[in-house]
Amino acid sequence: MKSFDDWLFISVPRTIIGILILIMVAINFANVVGRHAFGQAVFWSEEIMTLFLVWSVFIGAIAVTYKGRHLKMDLFSQTFPPLWKRVVNVLVFLSLIFALSYTLYYSYQVVKIIHITGQVSNAAKYPLVIQHVALLVGLTCIILAVLFRWRSYSSGDFDK
Repeated sequence: MKSFDDWLFISVPRTIIGILILIMVAINFANVVGRHAFGQAVFWSEEIMTLFLVWSVFIGAIAVTYKGRHLKMDLFSQTFPPLWKRVVNVLVFLSLIFALSYTLYYSYQVVKIIHITGQVSNAAKYPLVIQHVALLVGLTCIILAVLFRWRSYSSGDFDK
């Protein structure tokens, strides 16, 4: 049985990404049929597919981070004695939280500006704040995932 954390940080993101990919495939299929069968392309298709792709990337990063499957530079730290390995892992954990929080803060500032100015996409005319909120949602959930797995991050063992 999966824990609530596994459901929240792995199953939910995977389900959302699957739905977004299916929608992108349907939009692309409709665009191909429209272009070749009717000589009329779906003019907003690329913008919407790009929007969904951006959301998919940031939502996928949640599951990757939760499982500790992101890129790591641990070639040398794996050879350290257990105490030093833990010290390095804790420093990496703290650095990750700091970097994510810093990026989250400035991303929020950008989203505020885009919201205030009311910018919209060129073809589909959706508010660009929707695209930029993907970073806010992704980073917030990644920070939560890292905090939920702090023991794994400090030990370097994500198989528990």
